[in-house]
Amino acid sequence: MTQLKRVAIIGAGPAGLAAAKALKMEKTAFEVVLYDRKKSIGGAWYYDADLKKYSYPTVPSTDPNGTELYRKTSPSSRIYVSPLYKRMETNLVERLMEFKDLPIESKEGRFKLRSEIMSYLKKYAETIPGAVDLRLNSSVEEVSKNGSEWNIVATDLVNNRTTEEKYDFVIVANGHNELPYIPDVPGLREWSHADPDSVTHSKYYDVPDMYKGQNILVVGNFASGADLATQISVVAKNVFVSTTAAPESLPQSKYEQLHYYTQIERYDVETRSAITKSGDIIADIDVIVFCTGYLYSLPFLNKAIPEITNGVYVKDLYRQIFYTQDPTLAFVGLNKFVAPFPLSESQSAVIARVFAGRIKLPDSKFMQNCFEAELAGRGSEKQFHNLVNADFYYCNSLYEWIVLTETVQDGMLPIFWDKELIDIRQDAADVKAVRFEFVKEHAQTLRERGETFGFPDTWL
Repeated sequence: MTQLKRVAIIGAGPAGLAAAKALKMEKTAFEVVLYDRKKSIGGAWYYDADLKKYSYPTVPSTDPNGTELYRKTSPSSRIYVSPLYKRMETNLVERLMEFKDLPIESKEGRFKLRSEIMSYLKKYAETIPGAVDLRLNSSVEEVSKNGSEWNIVATDLVNNRTTEEKYDFVIVANGHNELPYIPDVPGLREWSHADPDSVTHSKYYDVPDMYKGQNILVVGNFASGADLATQISVVAKNVFVSTTAAPESLPQSKYEQLHYYTQIERYDVETRSAITKSGDIIADIDVIVFCTGYLYSLPFLNKAIPEITNGVYVKDLYRQIFYTQDPTLAFVGLNKFVAPFPLSESQSAVIARVFAGRIKLPDSKFMQNCFEAELAGRGSEKQFHNLVNADFYYCNSLYEWIVLTETVQDGMLPIFWDKELIDIRQDAADVKAVRFEFVKEHAQTLRERGETFGFPDTWL
């Protein structure tokens, strides 16, 4: 009797679910074990507001092997907070949030609420054919290689029991929105030491009411920064937003409580002020909220591959997926500025075919050369996983890989981005910008009424 090939998937969010589905759709029978530290599938989309109050960030936070901190009131040092918040909607229209063959049930809005996406992920999990050994409340502590097998040490967070098991393949799908990045700026350490509750990160934000009547400095003006600044501006006295824009390119605010500045050069806790690179002084700051993104963090791989990430990117990957030195280790969903659900299926479809032996990879030297060429082409480590305006090209290249290897039949076949879908993707930023301006105007109306933040009832 042929022994089943065992595959461990780390992370039961969208990427991990896509990987599990792709493996179970292969004719090759895989035993799939799906680990997740949380008590539910969904990854970052699993939201539990009660957990937000128990943890807070290390300040600064620049080490990919760093940790979050826990308050004395925390019931455990194993609290895993979602970066989502109470009133949150997607940045992409529903069509771009869909897995293949599972349309999102459309209502009036074009952008889906957090809760709607979580419900959608549960439906997607039900489409996985065959049995998957789902291990929730299970933290992967260490992944190491012994000969031809991978050893995984995991802790059951319910009974605190540790187990060690062997696998033929490992897929890392733990996301990149877990460990906050907070830059080391002069004066910030001293500020955090003197008043730790006044320095936080968007990961720990939930509702704006806690900032009512205060002066809030939001550091960062990308998706989360712009969103939080808008929500907080409904109830705060002032919201100061620090951006990377040059002085002549700063956004112009139509609202008296919302102010934009260049990057912060120094913090001074004694005067509760921040000095920008252009020389402006932001005074009377009550709370600093960093919306500066996250570090890639893979602490469980430290023993096997200690230098695989510096927090900025994951290195030595062939086509953003396979570890060049040992492609029995693969990654799903590392990329930024993408339509994440379709991309996860595209990557997973290729991984499943490789693990099943239907697609043959080139040798390690060739794959490493490809990685180095791609890194050089992208210009910097920070840009390596950035697929802005290119995710559809990348996904189609994976689709074409499947076609060229004549493995279209059987298994998961991801979407092919046709002109209609590419047009929707290319319009996505403009569509969201229109929506965001509408939300900002609605937020101003709520402020004038003395209410808290909530989304408007209509799309526009």
